[in-house]
Amino acid sequence: MKKIILATLLSFWFLFGFSQNIDYAHKVLNKLGSEEFKGRGYVGNGDKIAAEFIKNQLDSLGTKSFKKDYFQNFSFPINTIPEKIFLSINGKELIPGKDFLIDLHSGTTKGNFKIITFKVSEILKQKADNKDAFVAIIDDVNTKDSKAKIRSIIHTNYLNAAGYITIENNLIHEQSQEQYKFCIIKLKNDLFSKPLKTIKIDVKNKFYKKYKTQNVIGYIKGDVDSFLVFTAHYDHLGKLGERATFYGANDNGSGDAMVLNLADYYSHHKPHYTMVFMFFSGEEVGLLGSLYNASHPVFDLKKVKFLMNLDMVGTGQEGIRIVNSTVFKKEYDLLNKINTEKKYLVEIKKRGAAANSDHYPFYEKGVPSFFIYTLGGSKQYHNIYDKPDQLSLFAFKNLVSLLTDFVSDYR
Repeated sequence: MKKIILATLLSFWFLFGFSQNIDYAHKVLNKLGSEEFKGRGYVGNGDKIAAEFIKNQLDSLGTKSFKKDYFQNFSFPINTIPEKIFLSINGKELIPGKDFLIDLHSGTTKGNFKIITFKVSEILKQKADNKDAFVAIIDDVNTKDSKAKIRSIIHTNYLNAAGYITIENNLIHEQSQEQYKFCIIKLKNDLFSKPLKTIKIDVKNKFYKKYKTQNVIGYIKGDVDSFLVFTAHYDHLGKLGERATFYGANDNGSGDAMVLNLADYYSHHKPHYTMVFMFFSGEEVGLLGSLYNASHPVFDLKKVKFLMNLDMVGTGQEGIRIVNSTVFKKEYDLLNKINTEKKYLVEIKKRGAAANSDHYPFYEKGVPSFFIYTLGGSKQYHNIYDKPDQLSLFAFKNLVSLLTDFVSDYR
């Protein structure tokens, strides 16, 4: 009877612990993906608000810091559009984020302009002096070469225009470290059936030569002086003007939630290895936070047994994919063995080396590393719709279990 009661209590404790794990993940995700955090970018100190939150979470979990605080400060140039944006085309006012984007290379632009439309196949024949007009470029070729040609024409201002308009199927936003003297508009393709004729615009940019930001780093001491490292970037695209916020729930609030969950787990389970938890700024600008950390490490990188970067892990209906899994076969085989035995995930798919997330600067420094992301579920990416309510966290608990099992078995 005592054994039955004990088993029941342990079962209840496990289920309660699992519930708390998911509750904590939702708490973190809902906070980081809220309006309060301003898209965790460089308008309104969104990055600093997020860094302070993550620091407080690490502190509450009992992690330690390598320096006097959890922050590693650095800076970089960044262009922003922080103030109210007005845009109307053919007399119709448009909504930023929903109807259009202002490319973050754009400079301050105000006024009324005519719109001239050119086809990319004919553009080299056109007059290269359109300083009083916006040029709309229609891709009538639709190849990789034509898209590259459009980018080149715009970014060199080949047509000497006041601004450019591209017609997009999906409005995908990106950061920029440059500011141009003209404006670039990405326009949703289903807005107008009639030709584009006139534009009224009021956009003001603010360029920072040295925007000060920070990585956030904590650790839990293990039995040995070798490190296993979990990383995630916490920055996202911030705000575009006053009305459009890019919440970045999957990219990468989900990774932050998972790394904090791992910190929570190891605060209650003494690890064999020293566990390090790193949260990077500047990833969306070009892996800048991880590049800075890899070049200015706060601990000896030679002590790192393995590093796992978690970026976009809020789904999982179709399993996960692991970058560098063809490079580090031993670690991939161990993860796959655990998954085969315990059936945590539908599938673990392989991928070779790629410079597509924060694992890469460390990989280049000789640190063995994976980049893990989930597959299936929400397809929202770099738009205003990547919100916490779009994420199922389908494989979240099982991926955490897979990773903690890996840590237990890895030697």
